Amino acid sequence: MSESNEIATSWHAVKQKVHTLVDSHLKGEKNLSQVRESIARWWRATRPHDRPAVTNNLQRVVDDSFAALAVIQSEIAELYRSSARRPMQQPELLTKRPESRL
Repeated sequence: MSESNEIATSWHAVKQKVHTLVDSHLKGEKNLSQVRESIARWWRATRPHDRPAVTNNLQRVVDDSFAALAVIQSEIAELYRSSARRPMQQPELLTKRPESRL
């Protein structure tokens, strides 16, 4: 693999890859199967000696993203409980973190 084709493994690069995939899914551009295949293809293109760093950075990004989503969801639930102006359907809360596939 030439240097220009090397897979970036920094925290920033991993975060950008994850957020791009999530955004593609939210926009309807990729289904979950396509997201999974994109990650698998990216992993296969990562050099074996870079994989520990990628794994660590990927886990950090997933953990931080999940924490942010949990706070957003918690705030939505709190707003629902305190809302007296208009009825809303109560949001379903995250009850457990999705299993890591790393």
